[in-house]
Amino acid sequence: IQTKYILPLLQNAIYYVHESDDLSIRDLAASFVSSVIEAVTMKDVEAFDVLILGTILPSVLKGIKVKNEITINECVDILSQLIQAYPTHKKFSDMIILTNTNPEIDFFKNIRHLQLHRRTKALRMLSIVCAKGDLSQYSMMSFLLPLASHVVFSVPGEREH
Repeated sequence: IQTKYILPLLQNAIYYVHESDDLSIRDLAASFVSSVIEAVTMKDVEAFDVLILGTILPSVLKGIKVKNEITINECVDILSQLIQAYPTHKKFSDMIILTNTNPEIDFFKNIRHLQLHRRTKALRMLSIVCAKGDLSQYSMMSFLLPLASHVVFSVPGEREH
């Protein structure tokens, strides 16, 4: 992959994931980010460092801390894709236990679900995994605590139950 050609397109797509109110533009941008995640392998060190660790990961870190629900949901989906695409990388390997092919069990699908009982189920699952001590401090502080805080402290009535 030629990083110098992909990087401006990726940055533009990330901008639209974070800022666009138009659903079709946001979906296309998220689809492009997903395509980049699928195309980049850890063996291509330059592309992985620049595109994944240097561009996509910081945008996810920023996106899960905003107040816009749609942006948070897109960033959680991208984070889930990163974890599944690079399960052996040190920044993602501990969170692989939170993913599952069954959407009823997958933490990342449940934490952003519209129904309150599914979000509660995700928090229970997270508490069980935390009690076992399987998650790194980096994962907890950077990704999971902001997600849990958003669910816990969101104003009732913002979402439909």
